[in-house]
Amino acid sequence: MLAAAKHALAFPKNEIQKFRYLKKMARLLSERNWNPKDTRDLANFLERVTKLTNPELKAKWVELQQDLNGEGKVMYVSLLEQHLTQKITQEVTEQVTQRVTEQVAQEAEARGKQEGRQEERQELTHDVVMKLLALNYPMCDIMEITGLPEDEIRAMKR
Repeated sequence: MLAAAKHALAFPKNEIQKFRYLKKMARLLSERNWNPKDTRDLANFLERVTKLTNPELKAKWVELQQDLNGEGKVMYVSLLEQHLTQKITQEVTEQVTQRVTEQVAQEAEARGKQEGRQEERQELTHDVVMKLLALNYPMCDIMEITGLPEDEIRAMKR
């Protein structure tokens, strides 16, 4: 561990050198049959000490860890965890967004159909009132047939 810290301090601004060191140490750790917890702890320590900031090198580091995981040599460290968490979060966000969008569209469609039916009913009621008025039906009969109050019927008359 001391060697890792010393190496990181020796190359504070050389990201490529730090990555090479991390890669070399990861390969060494994967070749040893250490306790998985100790391997993860040491790998986490190495990652923290080297502090990669270059996005491309971080991506290569994550890729290397995934390759090692694929070989059955688990190196589950924070950058890999962050990468996987971001990927899962993105997928969940996309799924939730899709579901919410579908639900909103369904609700909007239902509301539109309901509003359309209401408009249709209003137009039909208006037509019925106009025909009854044209046939000189008494106001009380029109009110009873349509269920509308007198003032609405008079407003339609105008």
